[in-house]
Parts: sequence; C-alpha cells; structure tokens
Amino acid sequence: MLIRAQADGRIRGAARVATCFCWVAALVALLLALLNAWSTVFLTTASMRESGRDVLTALFTASEASGIFLVSETGEQPPEIRYDEDGNEVGRSQVMGGKVSYSGSPISTLANGVVFGGLACAAFALAALMCSKIQRTGVPFAPERARELGRVGWLVLLAGCAPTLLHMILEAIAAAIVHALVESGEMLSCALTANFEPQDLMLVSLGILLVLVGRVFEYGCILQKQDDETL
Repeated sequence: MLIRAQADGRIRGAARVATCFCWVAALVALLLALLNAWSTVFLTTASMRESGRDVLTALFTASEASGIFLVSETGEQPPEIRYDEDGNEVGRSQVMGGKVSYSGSPISTLANGVVFGGLACAAFALAALMCSKIQRTGVPFAPERARELGRVGWLVLLAGCAPTLLHMILEAIAAAIVHALVESGEMLSCALTANFEPQDLMLVSLGILLVLVGRVFEYGCILQKQDDETL
C-alpha cells in the first residue's frame, strides 16, 4: 500500500520531470514564434522591394502569384577538368547556377506561426511554473494550482482556435485589398487558406479537458484541506 511519504516523493519526482519538459517545450515554442516573426518581416520587406508598394499592401498580399521571393542566386561555375598522368583529359565536372528562394505569405506566417508559437510558449511556461511549485511544496491540490491549470487549459484552447480565427479575419481584409488593387489594374494575389485542421480541434479539446481537470482540482483542494485538518 502506498504511504503518504512515498506518494509525496512520486509527486515531487513527476513534477520535476514535468518542469524540465515544459521549459524545453516553452523554449522551442518561443524559437518557433521568433522564427516566424522574422519570416513575416522578411516576406513583407521582400514584397515591398519587388513591388514598390507600401508595407500594409505588402503584408496582406504577395507580389507574385507563387509568393516566392529570391534569397540568393549563384552563377554557373567554370568547369573543373581532370587529367591523367600523361596530361590527357579524362573527365570534367561543372557546378550549374541556381537560386535559393523563400516562399510563403506574410499574413499566413503571422497568424499560424507567431500567434500559435506565442500562445504555446505562454502555456508551457505557465505549466512549468505550476509544476515547479508542486515540486517545491509537494501539494498538487491547492487553490492556486487549480487556477493555474485552468489558465493553461485556456491558453491551449486559444492556441488551437485563435490562429485560424485570426487567419479568417485577415483573409477577408486581404481579399478586399487585393480586389480593390486588381480593379485598378494591379497584378496581385493573396494566398490564404484559413480552415480548421484536425490538430486544431485536438488542441481545443485538450484545452477544454484541462479546464475541466482544473475544476476537479478544486474539489481535490477541499479533500486536501479536510485531510490536513484530520492529521
């Protein structure tokens, strides 16, 4: 039978592992958000440079239908000739020129990368702080932990639905901007496809589940208080 001291040790050990995992996940999510923020700025400035349009138009549109912007370009290299010991040519190789491009839509990157990464980072960071407090106190059933778990659940829920909802709003704005510019003779496109993916619905479901577990923790707080008073 599991005694109180053993349960306390297991809780602290599990909280220690969970704290490390959540901090690593929060760091990854933060790096993802920063990378997508850089991508948003890069694509917007590239579109401004290619089209000469203002930043708002460049943010909501792509200057080419493909949305592909040139990063670097290399020319054709001179051939490399190989000779044998007698000086006869035995073969040659040549590096051809090529282009390195970056594709994507600034608004899609902003909605799907920056917003999602920021919310995920906040959720994991809050979960890490919660687990560290459990590791330090050994008490999972406390009113503060229940509220923190509920906040984590709401952040996960938002990470599942907020990027797509924002995407839909921005898609409507982008479509209006492109329609107005096309009528004036401009050649523009917007490449936005806002729809809920299965993983989004899974995140929303997980967020709701965490919020409900937070409510269960509130009941556990009552039992914990009764147990402490009995002891």
